[in-house]
Amino acid sequence: MNNRNDFFVWVFLLLTQCLGLYVFWGAFFPSQITETLPTSQSTKEVLENQKPTVKYDRLVLLVIDALRADFVFSEDHSKSFPFLSSLIHANQTKTMVCETAIPTVTLPRIKSLISGTIPDYFELIRNFNAKQASSENLIDNFLKQGKKIYMYGDDTWEKLFPNRFHDSDPVSSFFVSDTTVVDNNITRHLDRVLPSDDWDVLILHYLGVDHVGHTKGPHSKLMESKLFEMDSIIQRMYKSLFRENSNIENEKKTENEKDKKENEKKTLFVVTGDHGMNDQGNHGGGSKNEIETIFIFLNEELDTKSNGGVYPSVKQIDFVPTIATLFGLPIPSLNLGKMIPSMLSEWESIDDHKKALYLNINQFNRLVKSNDNIQDFLKSNNQNIKNYNETNILNFLKTIQEQLEKTVTKQDIKSMVRMLIFLSLVFFSFIGLLLNLIVHQSFPIFSIKINLFLITAPTILSFVLKKLLYKFKANAFIGKFPLLYRLDNLPIPNLLIISFLPLLLTIIIKSYANLFLPNKNKKLLKINNYKKQNIEKKNKNEEEESGLKNINKNQNQNQNQNKNQNKNKNKNKNKYQNQNKNQNQNKNQKKNKTQNQNKKQIKINKKNQIEYKNKYKTKQKGKPQSEINIMKEKTKFKIKKQEFLEWVPQFAHIFSLFSSSYVEEEHNTLFTLLNTILIIQLFIKIEKPLISKLNLKNIIVFLLLLFNLRLMRYWNKSGDKYIHEWDIVKWLEKEENYIFLLIFSITSIMIIMIYSIYQFKFRIHSNIKETIKKEHSIDNAKKDHNLVNDKNDKKKSHNNDIKSNKEKFLKIISIFCQLICFSVSLLLLCKLYFAENFQMEILIARLIFLFLLMLMITLLILRFANKIKIVQKFKCGQVIFILIAFLLQKPSQYGLIILLISSQYLFFHSGFANHPFGKYWIFLLMRCSSFAFGNTNKISTLDFAGAYTGLTDYNQEIVFLFSALIAYTGPIFYTITFLLSINKINDLSGRSFIKKYHCILWSSWLILENVVFCGVLISFRHHLFIWSVFTPKYIYEMANTAFFTLFIFSLFISEQKKKKKMISL
Repeated sequence: MNNRNDFFVWVFLLLTQCLGLYVFWGAFFPSQITETLPTSQSTKEVLENQKPTVKYDRLVLLVIDALRADFVFSEDHSKSFPFLSSLIHANQTKTMVCETAIPTVTLPRIKSLISGTIPDYFELIRNFNAKQASSENLIDNFLKQGKKIYMYGDDTWEKLFPNRFHDSDPVSSFFVSDTTVVDNNITRHLDRVLPSDDWDVLILHYLGVDHVGHTKGPHSKLMESKLFEMDSIIQRMYKSLFRENSNIENEKKTENEKDKKENEKKTLFVVTGDHGMNDQGNHGGGSKNEIETIFIFLNEELDTKSNGGVYPSVKQIDFVPTIATLFGLPIPSLNLGKMIPSMLSEWESIDDHKKALYLNINQFNRLVKSNDNIQDFLKSNNQNIKNYNETNILNFLKTIQEQLEKTVTKQDIKSMVRMLIFLSLVFFSFIGLLLNLIVHQSFPIFSIKINLFLITAPTILSFVLKKLLYKFKANAFIGKFPLLYRLDNLPIPNLLIISFLPLLLTIIIKSYANLFLPNKNKKLLKINNYKKQNIEKKNKNEEEESGLKNINKNQNQNQNQNKNQNKNKNKNKNKYQNQNKNQNQNKNQKKNKTQNQNKKQIKINKKNQIEYKNKYKTKQKGKPQSEINIMKEKTKFKIKKQEFLEWVPQFAHIFSLFSSSYVEEEHNTLFTLLNTILIIQLFIKIEKPLISKLNLKNIIVFLLLLFNLRLMRYWNKSGDKYIHEWDIVKWLEKEENYIFLLIFSITSIMIIMIYSIYQFKFRIHSNIKETIKKEHSIDNAKKDHNLVNDKNDKKKSHNNDIKSNKEKFLKIISIFCQLICFSVSLLLLCKLYFAENFQMEILIARLIFLFLLMLMITLLILRFANKIKIVQKFKCGQVIFILIAFLLQKPSQYGLIILLISSQYLFFHSGFANHPFGKYWIFLLMRCSSFAFGNTNKISTLDFAGAYTGLTDYNQEIVFLFSALIAYTGPIFYTITFLLSINKINDLSGRSFIKKYHCILWSSWLILENVVFCGVLISFRHHLFIWSVFTPKYIYEMANTAFFTLFIFSLFISEQKKKKKMISL
């Protein structure tokens, strides 16, 4: 099979895997049931009969992003909130711990805070591109009562509720480098808005605390100053909203003042956070510090009691029915929250307590009309409701809430199982291809493009046609075609299976049949050999004909010369008889010489063609090409038996994913496998006699590799159980160790400067085209023996001139690139110096990006002109990536990048690159190097601070790209290492075979891991840690699959470029 079809099948299977994982994602993550739910009209009917007294007229909601609970309650941070802490200790607030749901990111938390729903995990992706909220919520219900809403802060509110606010000033929530301006843009409105009576609801969403956490961490000095700033804002708002309480405390109030106070609007001031943050300053996971934030209700007339320092815990969704009841609003129909018990004391009348709780019960009752279990529970507890025992009703509401959270969302189990089977078929397809590659050194024959078009095109076209018809409201036309109606109602998993299952089965059947039916292969081999022989015969005939034509031309020339000479002979017969005899002898000699030269030329041409075909395997233009040969000649790179042992540790790693603890500590498994392989190789080296210097050198190199791995493991503590323990980064980032961080950073930059300058020292690359042209020119020069010496001398001098010009050109380019590397290194040093200067930091980052862009363009031009070798291209590309990593990563990670470079150097100089386990060792490094940078299988450990490098505003595409580069710094580096180890093989056919074998092998492991983990998710869908441990791991599996698919696709493009270059020769 040709190279192009091989990679087409390969990429198709990987894309099919990605599509299957995406569909499984949609089936696994629960979606909220919204079918036949009543609107708030029924709630209004209930309110007419049972509504409690409206307690408040105005609401001020202050949301401090990522404000975790211990920032307010712990003694360590109480100094940062002096005013708020004084109110809490004086029992002038109603304070509670707010428990949020996961994922702990802004978008789903705002939805929970306003609509009372628990958004699905898919909101984690939508968080980066929020869209308008569709469910009923407090904002819309406030507007229906004619309330005016002002909003200042996070632009997520504007995206969720467009055209709802009478006045707003949204700020970007993702530009985490900004910690001051983003909050000042909100605070500047307070002097104008707070004294005004034009608003009824004021929403303020401050982002500074979250941004400081991402950039500096929760225990930095900047965090203390930011929390103190928030406390001063709370104090300022409190005094402005409740100035009467502070100004008229001990004075006697006149009757007019009392009347004014009765007519004034009552304001409820609520301080909360959307979520918390972990000790690294990130969020998104399910740890205690990420889930817990605060609810603090403030008003001068609040009925507060001493709680003895113990704060009750409520859910974030409980805010919705509480606020709706206090302000006389309908409770949103999809609300899952219950009334906050401590807020019932706002009503003095027991009758109001009863009405408030009944409203909550009625709303729950309407939400679960179709659920028999909850209906039975309601009937069994009906007596408690009628008798009105407040404690029992509150417990009853809590129980109903827990039942609702389980039943109001659904998972599509059937689709999950279908996708599991579908992914299993993809795995068996990869195994079939792998076995064919091992046994036959090639893939079976597939007409995959035709099959793909014939199978998928009708389905896709029908689906698109139906969507277009719906867009133009052609419902009557659609009704005439039942197929279109069925396609629209067909679930996506079924549509995917219908489209791609026949093609997958074709690949499986053909690949396994190709293994067990060798007779067909022999027949195809005979046919291909027969066609090859015919082509060779045609080539021989053409060459012989061309040789005979040359002979005939020489004979005609000789005959013409003979005629002229005969004329001269007739005139001077007597005088020149002896001369004629000599001339006839010379003519015969010339004829023999020309014939011998033509025969030699034909032989030389044949040899050149055979060598050319064997060496470069090119096609001749205008000549028919033989069909794909599935039984190619076996290369000398055969699979060794030792390489099959790689499956043993890989199986152990994959099936360890059934344990939640092993998922959390996956990096320990990977590092253990890496060290085990190295130790086994070390013992093998030690058993050999130490006479050879090479063996002693290898032992030292292996020991250095083990030491390198140990440093990588302790650079950042990963996982969950030991992440709080000491590591090198924590030690470097301490304020008292700043001088060591500076020394480490400067030393690392100097090392990378020397390394980059050395790698950009270009060497002359002898072009394959030029060598072939030289060979042909030398052979053609033999036709004219008299001019050979002169032409050779001229060409030698010409070639020497070309070489000298190339040397000069490459030297100039090398100096240019080295100067750029030197400039980038100096700019990185300047970036350290101007770390606190935001504008200078942006300018320096942009200059570095500009220089690196110049380097990339230069490298592409050189490679396109075929002036440098492939290995040189990969080395220079790796240097550019390292410089980008230095720019994006934190200074404390610079030393780790140097460790990556040293491990690559030791790997190539240990002889381990050619070992059967060498490529597997690189594969394990690709997987665990991400953990070395402090990442885990949790979303909250992702570092987004460097993703805004060089940006003055939020750009979703660039931030996503930079975040991916930060998270995959290690895997990308070792991917280039793998390509370097492959391209150092001299045999082109062996190089292609090894590249195919390892990539298909790794693809098989990846899809097996995905299949097993999808089975884990189905089995453990009710597990305690399903959302906090297994679900984030599944997201990382999807990201790894996407990364590996891009890697295979880049290989496919590079192989096609090489093939085109070889054909053009």
